[in-house]
Amino acid sequence: MAPHYQATTLIASPSYPDAITWSSDNLVAVASGHIVTILNPAALDGPRGLVVLRPRDPFPIGVVSREDLFEPSLVPTSLARDTEPCARSVSWSQQGFAPNSGQLFVGCLYC
Repeated sequence: MAPHYQATTLIASPSYPDAITWSSDNLVAVASGHIVTILNPAALDGPRGLVVLRPRDPFPIGVVSREDLFEPSLVPTSLARDTEPCARSVSWSQQGFAPNSGQLFVGCLYC
């Protein structure tokens, strides 16, 4: 008996545990760094959706002003931050949450 599996090529490979999810609408979402790929398992060679996360200025959380750098109460630490967004987890809503089907929720971090 022949094996029952299909293969497809992704732009980038997923790197986190919750990076792949299957919806009740029979769609698969794969978070791969700055791209989320949406596939239809019934037609892997057919059209696919791509969501591209664009870099933006991050919120100023943890930003230390220049005059506060020499305060004795400031704990010495490495102050560095990446500005590239990264999709770490994806999740589908329940069917009917949106007018025509479910919605895809993506957890993004700057990593």
